[in-house]
Amino acid sequence: MVNDALSNLLSTIAVNEARWSVIKLSSEWGFHSSPNRQIQCHLVVEGCVYLNIGGSSGRASALKVEPGGIILSLGGASFTICESPEQNQILETLPTAPETEVLPWLRIGKNEFKALLIVGTFEVEALRWAPVKRSVPDVIFLPSQTGQMPFWAGALSGIRSLQFALAGQGATAFSRRLSELCVIQVIREYESLTRTGANSSEFGKMNSKVLAAMRHINVRPAHPWTVTSLASMVGMSRSVFSDVFLEEVGEAPIRYLTRVRMTIACQMLKSQNAPIMEIAHQVGYSSNISLIRTFKRFYGITPSAYREYQAVVEQDAHSNFLAAHPAFVFGDESLSPEQK
Repeated sequence: MVNDALSNLLSTIAVNEARWSVIKLSSEWGFHSSPNRQIQCHLVVEGCVYLNIGGSSGRASALKVEPGGIILSLGGASFTICESPEQNQILETLPTAPETEVLPWLRIGKNEFKALLIVGTFEVEALRWAPVKRSVPDVIFLPSQTGQMPFWAGALSGIRSLQFALAGQGATAFSRRLSELCVIQVIREYESLTRTGANSSEFGKMNSKVLAAMRHINVRPAHPWTVTSLASMVGMSRSVFSDVFLEEVGEAPIRYLTRVRMTIACQMLKSQNAPIMEIAHQVGYSSNISLIRTFKRFYGITPSAYREYQAVVEQDAHSNFLAAHPAFVFGDESLSPEQK
């Protein structure tokens, strides 16, 4: 299978952490999201919502999002989701759902049921996502042609399917892969809908050889890559490759390789109890000393200290979340008869 420019670009997508929640929206509701470093995905399951991008409001600028519609934000712009196009009062800033063993529910507003959303919030490495963010809008809206979730949505096609998918062992890994699939498919569909000619795609503006080198790094991060070997792999001279890579990606090739390795190491430290030596080998270092030195240079602390810190942060975030956001009601809620 040929690796086109879009495939090479999308191969750089990797999510460090993904959290999913269900939002039950009642009358007199609305929430706002400011520019940030997180990726957000909102899928409308039932009802209708209105999207305003960039802080605009009013009927003329509002986009109607019906069941099956998807809103993907890459974090570079503010947007508002409300129950009506005329609504100007924003009730809350939507927080990130806490990690729980069951799919958490958020209830916003009071009285009459208006809409039901599945929301994903994804933590990513900013520099690794830079080529993607330069190639697509800050906020993408995909309307549904059928009133249903698209064929690829799978576990995202309904509340019950997502609840089952995120239960049991392996749920954390599945959640991350599900978020990556969601982002990749939304961008693919957006690119397909907006393409007017074979050479008009925004993705063609990224240097294809740089994208190919990034793909090699992402697929085989533990390989002993050098600037020379990467340049040779994509058919460029070492000096030209280094200059073009730095211009396109925003950092040098080996710095990017190190960042990818450190991102994987962070994921393993947070989600596994593997020894430091094992993690070092899996991300391309011959000894735990090499990993510890590189990790400390990157993050300012050792891998062991990072693992201990993340365990404390995760516990505190879960216990303090409700006190910090009293307007949101969480519960192990079952579907009402009209939503089954």
